[in-house]
Amino acid sequence: MRGFTLTEIIIAVSLLTLVVLMVCSFIIQSYRTWDLIQIQGGAQEQIKTELNKITKEMRKAQMAETGAYPIKEASPLSLTFYANIDSDPEIEQIRYFPQGTNLIKGIIKPTGNPPAYSSEEQNKIIASSVRNDDENPIFSYFDENYTGAEEPLSYPLEINQIRLIKINLIVDVDTEKNPPPYILETEVNLRNLKTNI
Repeated sequence: MRGFTLTEIIIAVSLLTLVVLMVCSFIIQSYRTWDLIQIQGGAQEQIKTELNKITKEMRKAQMAETGAYPIKEASPLSLTFYANIDSDPEIEQIRYFPQGTNLIKGIIKPTGNPPAYSSEEQNKIIASSVRNDDENPIFSYFDENYTGAEEPLSYPLEINQIRLIKINLIVDVDTEKNPPPYILETEVNLRNLKTNI
């Protein structure tokens, strides 16, 4: 009976080690991908929930306590408007804007008599992993003639023409890895500004 030579044993151990390393690498990569998918899914759910809240708040846009027009500022990446979004009778100034990869909600409550929106804005992160930029705006604005095929209003905007706002949020936890970015879109009709009822 013939035994194994040292060379054969070294080759066999090397091959076995290589196979074990490949299997371990595959398992580790699978866990990392699964973890990233779970994180991406959590970010998507958070954005969906917040997008529903944003939509409801924007539908309530109304004249400010100061008598100012319901929309204060409208740009591709930021929107400031007035609405009563809580249980008190006051109309708040609400601003949505990106900061890094976070979507921020800023609120200013009116103070004084006559009322003014001069107190410090209270900011809160409402979503993370948002990847919108100048080429992929969050907000697009349309007038009362919008039927679904028209281009957004061009800049500089005439704010008093805005009747519908499209929101487009791009969510991606890791831009270098799968899964690909997730895009959430919705349209908001500004009920209190409708003139074609």
